[in-house]
Amino acid sequence: MLSKEVLKACKLVSLLLVLVMVFSGCGGTEVERYLKKYAKPVDFEQGLDNKTFGNANDYRFFFAGEIHQQTMIYPAKKMMLQYLHENQGVNYLLMEEGMGAGLLIDHYIQTGDEEILNFALECKKGLHTDAEPERDLWQWLYEYNSQQPEDKKIHAIGIDAEFNINAMIKGISLLVEQPDKVSKEWKMLFEEPMGDEKQSFAKVVSLLLPLEKHEKELRDIFGENYEIVVRIAGYLTSFVSYIQNGGSGQLGDELYSFRDEHSLENIRFLLNTLPEDAKFFAQFGAGHTYQTLVNDFSTGTENFHRLGARLNEGRFPLKGQVCSILYMVENKSGVTKKNEPLGYYDWFDNRVFQDYFEQATFIPLDMEGSPFTQEIEGMVPNEEGAALTDYFQKILILPNSEEAPEIQCEKFRDDLAGIEYSSVRALEVCIDKHLNEPSHEDNAQHLSEMNCLYVPPVCLENTEKIDNIIVAPAWVQVSFEQNEFKYLFEHHFADENAYQLAQYYYKQEKNNPTILEAENTPVYSYDGGIDERWYVWMQDEQCFVLRRLKNGSGMAEKDLLLCSAQKLMLNTERSNIKSTS
Repeated sequence: MLSKEVLKACKLVSLLLVLVMVFSGCGGTEVERYLKKYAKPVDFEQGLDNKTFGNANDYRFFFAGEIHQQTMIYPAKKMMLQYLHENQGVNYLLMEEGMGAGLLIDHYIQTGDEEILNFALECKKGLHTDAEPERDLWQWLYEYNSQQPEDKKIHAIGIDAEFNINAMIKGISLLVEQPDKVSKEWKMLFEEPMGDEKQSFAKVVSLLLPLEKHEKELRDIFGENYEIVVRIAGYLTSFVSYIQNGGSGQLGDELYSFRDEHSLENIRFLLNTLPEDAKFFAQFGAGHTYQTLVNDFSTGTENFHRLGARLNEGRFPLKGQVCSILYMVENKSGVTKKNEPLGYYDWFDNRVFQDYFEQATFIPLDMEGSPFTQEIEGMVPNEEGAALTDYFQKILILPNSEEAPEIQCEKFRDDLAGIEYSSVRALEVCIDKHLNEPSHEDNAQHLSEMNCLYVPPVCLENTEKIDNIIVAPAWVQVSFEQNEFKYLFEHHFADENAYQLAQYYYKQEKNNPTILEAENTPVYSYDGGIDERWYVWMQDEQCFVLRRLKNGSGMAEKDLLLCSAQKLMLNTERSNIKSTS
């Protein structure tokens, strides 16, 4: 048996061990204990709750930071907006685009006007918002908004630079209150919404500036919307001055600073215009949202500070009321097969959150007693005294993200009574999502029956050659380039009129006709249109036309290689149902 002295010694050692564990932080470091308590997994369908979001009472401006064109920022935006709207009284969504362009999105989420949405999306091509999930986001918001009472509806407002002048002009056209007072010059501008951007910019500047010269006319046309037109004109004035003073139009510190200052002034305008208790949610590129300077290649240098910092300093009305929420977007590594944060977050030691990299997780960093509200050695290298909450107050970890596909556009062609698509994918999206809309009524029946697209052999093998597609009530047209010529390939599904006309020209010896052969099929050829060569043939009892849009000698043999209709199968829900039924 152990002696009493040994037993006492064991008890003393045990007590000392307990005390050491208590005072050294049982269960890990202070940071680990905090994260264990507050880091919560996120289900995008179920959304956030107040407990998960944490401290919100002191905030009026919720500022989420994304990485553009990543798939996971879209479910995050839906979830965040719905939570803030239902739990924090946020009714205003501020967008990283111009006030004029933003009018298109707001019009859509109030009315469901798909033609306006399609126009807005087309104008986003090539911009930071060029991502197909944009379409689903705004359609979701329209549906969500339609279920809200009038005084609770969400309004979308652009506060940044005007990245697309055509979108801005179209937005201005929605502000007209007195159509009968619109001048001929304004009408011409509104009726050519997709004109050359440089020419459109020059025209709209001449119609708005100097503002004093045009004030009476603008007040007559736009009525109560005049002040919004003034804000848009203010942007044009600032931008013209910026460029004239040598400002750079390329992305960089100088342009970012111009944009953030312009956004700040638009927010000031909204604070003076909207109800005093108005709350806001904005989702911009992460670099705009930091409330303290980040000296990093992706966010700028020490030459300036970003919008998040400007909102929260000096005598600005929102000082102390800004909540920055960092979306830490992750891609799965092809090597480790594990999620890793993108390089945009290398300016701080993000490894502290690595236990949560594989699960969408929300972490409020600003709760009482948070270690993130004080300096943690090595957390922000080379920034003495910096706490992580000096930069942002919440973090949402978004694993399994990917680069989003580009916007698949469609637009209505009144001149052809048809719809034009920018790609095969755009056509597939339309077939799956738009056929019940009144705007698609004339073409809905044929679209609903389409399980394939007829194309020449070269486009079957290389679908990226397809420039656009037009679906009209009697025919479908595919545009492509080959042999340094522009071609139109048409499937005339409703009748054989084009074939009968080609036969008539041949018999009457009109338009330089000839008859050729492709794959044992007679092909009638003649000069059609202005400087065009047409080829017409029947295949499987269907009429097809190939049009070369510029005449060229010695091209018949090469053209005949294109005179064969191949089935390019469409990947749509409707075609998939047909193939399995």
